[in-house]
Amino acid sequence: MEQTNATQVDVLIVGAGPAGLVCANALATSGIRVKIIDHKPERVSGHADGVMPRTTEIIHSYGLGADFMEQGSPAHTIAFYNTRADGGGIENTNHVPFIHEDDTRWRYCVTLHQGAIEKLFVNSMAKKGVTVDRPVRPVSIQVSKDPAVLRDRNAYPVTISLENLNSGEEPEIVHAKFVLGGDGAHSWIRKQLGISMDGEATSRVWGAFDFKPAQVPNVFPDWRHVATVVAGDHTILLIPREKEKIRCYIELGDAATADVEGGRREPSKRTGPEELTEVAKKAFHPFSIAPAHVSDVEWYTNYIIGQRVASKFSVGERAFIAGDACHTHSPKGGQGMNVSMNDSHNLAWKLAYFIKGWADHSILGTYELERRPVAQALIDFDKWYSAGYSAKARAEYAKANGGVAPEPMEGFRRMSGFTSGVGITYQPSILVSETPSVDSAASKLVLGRRLPPRVLVRIADCHPLNLQDECPSDGRFKILVFTGDLTDSAQAERVATAATALAGPQGLLRSFPDFEGMFDILPIVKGVERKTPYTRVPSELWSHWSKVFVDEPSRQDAEAGICYESFGISPEKGAIVVVRPDAHVGIAAHLDAVKDVEAYFSGFLLKST
Repeated sequence: MEQTNATQVDVLIVGAGPAGLVCANALATSGIRVKIIDHKPERVSGHADGVMPRTTEIIHSYGLGADFMEQGSPAHTIAFYNTRADGGGIENTNHVPFIHEDDTRWRYCVTLHQGAIEKLFVNSMAKKGVTVDRPVRPVSIQVSKDPAVLRDRNAYPVTISLENLNSGEEPEIVHAKFVLGGDGAHSWIRKQLGISMDGEATSRVWGAFDFKPAQVPNVFPDWRHVATVVAGDHTILLIPREKEKIRCYIELGDAATADVEGGRREPSKRTGPEELTEVAKKAFHPFSIAPAHVSDVEWYTNYIIGQRVASKFSVGERAFIAGDACHTHSPKGGQGMNVSMNDSHNLAWKLAYFIKGWADHSILGTYELERRPVAQALIDFDKWYSAGYSAKARAEYAKANGGVAPEPMEGFRRMSGFTSGVGITYQPSILVSETPSVDSAASKLVLGRRLPPRVLVRIADCHPLNLQDECPSDGRFKILVFTGDLTDSAQAERVATAATALAGPQGLLRSFPDFEGMFDILPIVKGVERKTPYTRVPSELWSHWSKVFVDEPSRQDAEAGICYESFGISPEKGAIVVVRPDAHVGIAAHLDAVKDVEAYFSGFLLKST
């Protein structure tokens, strides 16, 4: 007999941290029935805080950029401090740009505490009718093992019981098509699914605390920069935050008594705000970086670093894990929340496409295919980079790994593409075409990497716009049609033929279930002194005058006019570039090769029946 308190949802998300909220918001945007729970009675106030350029792009793509930038604090520079040769305290050894990548609009890190970032997504979800159920925890989970059920998009293979910690009522039974465990490093979902964490727990204990530093005469001069300080046995990472606050991460030493598996010190052995303040005072000598009063510390924690990756990211491709449930590491590289949010950004649209009947089952396997290598690269980077903070650590790393760990400054520079997020590239798969030949339609555009920002000019009113802003996270593939020079009659004829094959009444894109819901076409003309009115572009390629662009210089924006050249697209030939819903480039084809685009989509999308 079916229980009266049983409900059905498309996706149940356990954990309302960054990974869970990004996924819930994206699914709600796509019209998916989503339920999200968290065992905490309210949002966190501390935790992660550094947002890298790629994550900033993602936040903007969900329409949350203005509020985020208004609240956040930019960190342009990272300062390095080491113990002086005479032992008389610390001294500055260098200042370098925090972000070394040029191909991003945000060449800096934005710091804002996790609770504020979560609130952005909570508010966005609320507008779509989705709220976080608190305090609610899962108490049991079952995932079907029947292959036929797991592949049936109409089935509910996951059954999970939820307990409200306040109501005292009988557990709610939820039948879900999918479940996502975004419930942190100690993930209940991961453990119940029998997924192990591969790697090791270090013996190093870290403390972290947030406060507004007292402005005394000898205040640490770089407190508004990100700063790393190596002072004796202590490594400190200082992060400037909003409202003149900072966060200090302090490496406290080896764990004498700790729950290594759980990653927490025993309560009696924890280092509290008073001790953390004293450690900071000694480490920053001859400078001062401390709250005016210990009571001004608004948040603190202790934890042990584990450098681990989950053995797999799903069970039956119906129960997934994301974020810290998949990977744990030190705070030194500033990656945790960023990688977590990118996990969910990658997964959400794939779940939506399968649930809606737009994609076949194969799309679900690409989540682990694409994100697990990123997680492993994160751990490898963390070990390599963390070892560079002291001569002793570098020697230990060299002995254990047979390689040389970098000085922190050099390590950050060399891995900037990874740490910024803008250089992360997904391997060839059904979602990423094979690496093109030298005859590529877009020879300088890296397939599998996120679409870089470029300034275009809207033809109808000459208004400059950024291409990334025209590719929001709305669940649609963006079909960029680079028409070339339409004043050339032969090229105009080629474009007309491609437009009919691509988006005409019998065109490729109209053979799929929901043309407008799945695709957004953006024609980009190569400008020749504004001789091309937007009406000259074939009507199959645009739905509104505001969606036709030209790549030409603009008096309003000096960065306009380089899109074709920087993407390696010939104005004489043009190109079709397919950008996935998560803004990674899937394929680039010549205008006369619509068949290549068809082959790409046929690898995972389902056509109308």
